[in-house]
Amino acid sequence: MTKWNLPWHAADLVVLDLEGSGAQDGDHEAILEIAVLPLRAGQPVLPEAYASLVNPGRKIPRRPWISPGLTNANLCAAPRLAKVEPELAARMNGRFVVGHNIGVDWRLLHGQCPTITPAGLIDTLRLARALSLNPWIGLGG
Repeated sequence: MTKWNLPWHAADLVVLDLEGSGAQDGDHEAILEIAVLPLRAGQPVLPEAYASLVNPGRKIPRRPWISPGLTNANLCAAPRLAKVEPELAARMNGRFVVGHNIGVDWRLLHGQCPTITPAGLIDTLRLARALSLNPWIGLGG
């Protein structure tokens, strides 16, 4: 079997989630927090998880969608994205990145971290929608 026709649970997967300042910031949208979690045999590998707050280099106004723990005090003590990027690249490059509505997170991450080059993106939102629209697709055995 080649790497392209293996079962899904044999693929090299990493789950991505990030929090940003919001699309209303346009080209100045900042990554505030990021987490990656590898999956092996379809199961999370918690000891290899990585998460970090990210210093955006500016004050972030309080907005309803920003977690209360993402304060300017916490963020200014965090590493800058340039310091976090090599760690992210080492964990994500060549792997399939899984996330809910992954296009949003990928747009922000790729725009600011061009050294991150995954094998592909898997969107769990699109998968969920496809499953809900097709009654013949099931998760059962």
